[in-house]
Amino acid sequence: MQFAYPNLAEIINYHPYHITSFAGFAEVTVELLKAGIIGVEELKETEILNIAKYAGLPYTVLKCPRMIYIQKNRYRHRQMIKRLEIKLHEIWEAQKDGSKEADLYMRCGRIGLVNMMLDFQNTGKVTYGRYLGILENLNQTIEFIQAEHRKPRDVTRKTA
Repeated sequence: MQFAYPNLAEIINYHPYHITSFAGFAEVTVELLKAGIIGVEELKETEILNIAKYAGLPYTVLKCPRMIYIQKNRYRHRQMIKRLEIKLHEIWEAQKDGSKEADLYMRCGRIGLVNMMLDFQNTGKVTYGRYLGILENLNQTIEFIQAEHRKPRDVTRKTA
């Protein structure tokens, strides 16, 4: 199927946010967002800008009419994948230290990352949208792990 916004469709497939979140960012209904992605309806510039702003995604990637790939033959892209491996190792170390969030990711969440890395090695390319979605999943997991160790702030003076 040909999409008007193929990279946005790919990001929504792999991103930890649900399509309703992306529709909320754009201030449109889910139905309108879906219709916009396939090209039946037109998404306004401000709607795409809002998705980029609130989801922390590059506007130019969302707007691009062609699918963007990261490729194994490019050094910069191999470094991007290497950074994912470093984040995975950080989560693995947290799992060994007893983190429940890390354990949950290592048991259930890492499947998408491992499959993407295998595809990158075997086919030599993966979509940039897939990469961005999996990167966000890793980043959120690391933030959840860090939040496990934080203690809520308490009152400094006793109130009688």
